[in-house]
Amino acid sequence: MGLETNEYETNLELAEELYDEFLGEACELYNAIRKLDNEVRTPYRKIAALLDVDYKDFTDYYTGRFYDWANKVHGEVTDLVKSHGLYIKEVVNYWIVYPYDINDPRYNDDSDFNTLCCNLTGESGGFTYGEPYDLLEFGEYCENIPTEIDVAKTFEEGLNNIKEFRQSKLKFVEKVCDELREQFNVDTLLTDCERYVLETEEEDE
Repeated sequence: MGLETNEYETNLELAEELYDEFLGEACELYNAIRKLDNEVRTPYRKIAALLDVDYKDFTDYYTGRFYDWANKVHGEVTDLVKSHGLYIKEVVNYWIVYPYDINDPRYNDDSDFNTLCCNLTGESGGFTYGEPYDLLEFGEYCENIPTEIDVAKTFEEGLNNIKEFRQSKLKFVEKVCDELREQFNVDTLLTDCERYVLETEEEDE
């Protein structure tokens, strides 16, 4: 009995050390991600203005064609980002590129930091790690997870994933954003949009 107790306590101490190390590294990674130049302005509104398309009038034929074209472009943008193992979220007039899946429905109600931690550990949420300035204590974490979870293994894998993020995904984010700015800017897309939106009606006739 004594041996089992000592082994349990040793494993718990190891798990707590890995937990604290993981959260410290996750905070650094989170701050590094926030410093990235990972926002790219979308060209849609400026192109609509140049072509005199009222993007708010959903009953207009040309507006419908414009949104069809915009959806096509969005698919191409998404494919480009995904080809580098990255993820994209469109917010108002910007594409924001992330090294992790911020659109995962398991984390939609959580903070960006919690989403990152759950992506790194493979956990499905249901609780929050807090924020970098107010982190969840190890004891509180243990109260929120199923007893069968191997805590030490969870955070060993999380630390390995942080290392992978730094060595690969993180450095590609700004490179991909530069590709988006080059391939999907107003000057590059204007003629294609004009042809798609304004010439279609004549072709249909």
